[in-house]
Amino acid sequence: MTPHRCLLAIPLGPLGNARVGLASRTGQAPGVPPRDQPMLWCQDAKHLIALGEDGVIVGTLFPAGSPVPMRSLSGQVRSCTGPAALATWLAHNCWGAFVAIMSDRECGHTFVFRDPSGLLPLYRIETATHVVLATDLSLFAQAGFVAPRVSWPSLAAHLRRPELREADTCLAGLREIAPGELLA
Repeated sequence: MTPHRCLLAIPLGPLGNARVGLASRTGQAPGVPPRDQPMLWCQDAKHLIALGEDGVIVGTLFPAGSPVPMRSLSGQVRSCTGPAALATWLAHNCWGAFVAIMSDRECGHTFVFRDPSGLLPLYRIETATHVVLATDLSLFAQAGFVAPRVSWPSLAAHLRRPELREADTCLAGLREIAPGELLA
């Protein structure tokens, strides 16, 4: 199984009615995101599951107790009101290596939910213009953002306590989104 490579760039500031949906880019390199709309880049479109106007799931998603991947979500999901309810539904009824990207119609924010297993890594940086999330560190540089540098104090702390897992990584400004975390 090939790893799922995706990058989500969300401009800082109000987005109005902008939604992250299947009008996303796919291909070999993510490219520079627009400054006024969220952009989702996914290396392979076959790893996208539409949530309609509410967003998209990137990765491989299985129904609980089944080894057959889902290609779409059932009508039960439509009863979920908001990203928190959908994240709860996914955590209780699905498994796999996935990231759910959801838009909240009421507040206009974009939410990201990393699967509770942590099978698909997810990292976050914040620049002067965007909040950027990616499943592969090399995607930050490919999209025109600064490649993360080593944080020597964080590296020293990690070497002193390697059993202590923290959100901050050994790279400056790079944070790992925890498994099962719902991020606004």
